[in-house]
Amino acid sequence: MRCCLLFACLALAAPAGRADEPTFNDRPLSAWLTMLKEDPTPRKRRAAVVALGQIAAADKAEFVTAIAAVGRAMTNDAVPAVRQQAAAVIGQQKVEDALVVLTDLTTAVRVEKEPGVRREVAVTLGRFGKLAKQAVPALIEALADKDDGVQAATAEALGRVGPDARAAAPDLLKLAKAADKPVRQAVTFALGRIDADDKPPVAAALVETLKTATEVELRREAVTSLGLLGESQGGVMPALAAQLTDKDAEHRVLTIDALGKLGPAVRSVESELLGLFQTDPDKGVRQVSIRALCKGLNAEAARLIPVLAQRLQTDADFEVRVAIAQELGGLGVSGKAAIPALRLAQRDPQIRVREAAAAAIKQIDRAGAKPAAEPPKP
Repeated sequence: MRCCLLFACLALAAPAGRADEPTFNDRPLSAWLTMLKEDPTPRKRRAAVVALGQIAAADKAEFVTAIAAVGRAMTNDAVPAVRQQAAAVIGQQKVEDALVVLTDLTTAVRVEKEPGVRREVAVTLGRFGKLAKQAVPALIEALADKDDGVQAATAEALGRVGPDARAAAPDLLKLAKAADKPVRQAVTFALGRIDADDKPPVAAALVETLKTATEVELRREAVTSLGLLGESQGGVMPALAAQLTDKDAEHRVLTIDALGKLGPAVRSVESELLGLFQTDPDKGVRQVSIRALCKGLNAEAARLIPVLAQRLQTDADFEVRVAIAQELGGLGVSGKAAIPALRLAQRDPQIRVREAAAAAIKQIDRAGAKPAAEPPKP
């Protein structure tokens, strides 16, 4: 609706352009370029920005011409509303194509004075993900912005850049206890994704957020980030174990999924996960519990075969029975003791369980048929 109003105000006749020139709203590319550069009316320049974005998206041959003009407007136009519109239009383009204005975006992060425009620029850089790594130093500087919205958008952008933004960890940690909820949410998101060199302080900050946050979304983000961080020391395991009794099944699933990313450290919560696998009313919780356990225990997971075999016959949800069969197959030669239970499962009422059981038997048989490695020669 806003764009329609912008175009409705343009009553001037469209100048003639090249015969093959792309148009939007019956106006050629050259006319929109001229309007953006020369028209004294901000409303018309905003309309030109939108039009050029539409032309760029529709005409590959003229993409660079159109989007480069938008990039210049983002850094040079005198009116914040035009600059903000330009940043938004760039963010709507295909990321790989819009790289031609990445330098303009990086410049805008540093020189822009208007909070709304800085926020839009940071959001757009976030859409570039890891391709925006050249903007990381500028984004780190922007974390000190006085505007909460800019801080939140900048932190999220750094998280989307990923490990190439690991240098931002100290500055992100300064904001981990920010009073503004969106800032804390974005910082928590980023801390789990930048792969900081010094992980213990990051883990401690995420644990503190998990323990003190009352907002469901923030607690979930903290759990997810702890799993992605991959650090199991410094109170991480007790903090995650405490979440296993949460009333919300989705939160329990996220917690177990995070634990499953922490490798052998899962042994410290083996009894809790085994209890959830056997008794939790939510099938998703039961599925991820056994997957996390088997992944963390690795070869030692063979000791779970009696429990797995029993649940393969009795679990009420076929999705869980499929997961059990798959994990038994994943044991390889160590899963031989499970073959009788898997043969029984080949008569399961659900075809997916029967298929998973048959595949698991083949997997175990193939592993057992492999010749033993020759001992090293003296």
